[in-house]
Amino acid sequence: MAAPDNVSCQTRDLMYLRSMPLWRARDTPQRAFYRLYEAFCAADGHMVTYETEYFWARSSPAWATALIPDPQCEDPEQYAVMASLAEVLVESFMWRLELGLRRSDKAIMNRYRDPPSLVPEVCPTWATKVAPLKEKLLIHPDEDRYFDSPFHRRNIYMSTGHFYTV
Repeated sequence: MAAPDNVSCQTRDLMYLRSMPLWRARDTPQRAFYRLYEAFCAADGHMVTYETEYFWARSSPAWATALIPDPQCEDPEQYAVMASLAEVLVESFMWRLELGLRRSDKAIMNRYRDPPSLVPEVCPTWATKVAPLKEKLLIHPDEDRYFDSPFHRRNIYMSTGHFYTV
């Protein structure tokens, strides 16, 4: 949160890396989750969108949201943010699934066919056990609109609109 410009500087390089099949093959859900955490804390909405869409497009069973590993943070603020991130990722994926999108679909779908059966995304068990913060944590002071989300239920205030894109 102290150096958001450092995170924004990495965005351009990350976009190039994603275009490399070898880099994508070696990428892991845990790495993507930490990149999402970094972008969220830096209040970089564009990077949050890119990372959410990247995670969504990785449809192999290894990239299931239920398998996001427990970061086991000692800092309660960091742990609450990461748990909320995991939950909002699941909620945004379920929103997409309810729209008829599927993680395994290509970028351009046939809008006239029925979507395959919905396989629900599941929140990692560790995330549901993380308690709310005692004091309000404001991630980006310029954001003045907040809606009910896993973040707000944990007393963390930041807009979550960047997770909901298609």
